[in-house]
Amino acid sequence: MRTKRYIKVLSLLISCLICLASLSSCALGGELRSVGKVGEYDVPYEELYFLANSYKASLEDKYGEYATLDADTKAAFDGELKELVYSNIVTNYAILSLCKKDGLTLDSDGVDERVDEYIGLIIESNFDGSKSDYKESMKAYYLTDHYVRFTSAVDILYSDFLANEFERSEDELSEEALSEIVKNEFARTWHIMIFNDEGESVEANRAKAEEALSKLRDGSMTMYKLIGSSYNEDLSLSSLDGIYFAKGTRDKAYESAAFALEVGGYSDVIELSYENPQGAVVSAFCILQRLEIEDAYVKQNFSGLRDEYVNSKISGMLDEVKKELVFEPNEYGTSLELAALEDATALSTTSIVLALVSLVLVAAVAVIVVIVIKKKKASE
Repeated sequence: MRTKRYIKVLSLLISCLICLASLSSCALGGELRSVGKVGEYDVPYEELYFLANSYKASLEDKYGEYATLDADTKAAFDGELKELVYSNIVTNYAILSLCKKDGLTLDSDGVDERVDEYIGLIIESNFDGSKSDYKESMKAYYLTDHYVRFTSAVDILYSDFLANEFERSEDELSEEALSEIVKNEFARTWHIMIFNDEGESVEANRAKAEEALSKLRDGSMTMYKLIGSSYNEDLSLSSLDGIYFAKGTRDKAYESAAFALEVGGYSDVIELSYENPQGAVVSAFCILQRLEIEDAYVKQNFSGLRDEYVNSKISGMLDEVKKELVFEPNEYGTSLELAALEDATALSTTSIVLALVSLVLVAAVAVIVVIVIKKKKASE
């Protein structure tokens, strides 16, 4: 009778263990559970959580706090959030796909060690060596330690890919070849910039930019004079050389306006994001003029222009890879409401608890099995 009782208890514990194993499988590390795929790569919950909350914060500046929105506005919010997240979630995997073509993968020798070193430096320099403070700080930005390590590894691989491309360009790109590339694929510009710094009136700044444009149009001022006037708040143009750049290396609005112009032409007032003299990226109003490429400048600045070209080339390569990739959510990913995702770190804690409970049950089962065996032996 006692043996039967032990067997019943044993059966019950095994049933509980199977149940918990099933729950743990659903959680699958919580933040690491796959929400879909980009190409050959599984996308973990933690990445969806980070992107969704990051874009949600910016959209709430546009729509208002999500919880206070009416049904129609929430639908518009949800649609825009989904589009932003799904289109941008491919970025890390586009980089990984590009690096893989160069034999660089997350499993490459030394990557884990370099990530550990980098994270260690962050913890030491910013958090006085406290790992717990570091993890708490990451939570405020919707990040987990695992995801920070993943993106750090992606950055390391991309830097290695860049280094390889720059090394190849030094061997393959002659001064003559670069000169032709710059003439055909680069733009050279002057510009004035009016920054929308905190506390300033955007309408007043726009009116100031339009006033400067009218002076260009009526011939009362040249772009050169405007650069040195009170209309211009960007003092980075320290010479008459202007800015030489290739496609894919500047703000898209600036770039599009520049390449649309004939030499000597100037743009309308355009709005873009730009770094102000204090180092903050803010919105700004800009007027630019396209200038002629000068051979003497290309010869004198061969190294810098070669690097600019390589950056442009790599940006184009990355864009091409991105076009081939799409995020395909699985059933679990599709079921999630992006504007109300559960904290990734909380999911991780739940998984740990389930794992610990499972271990305790495994230990209990082992003890019961031993007892049953001993009882059987004693009765024989």
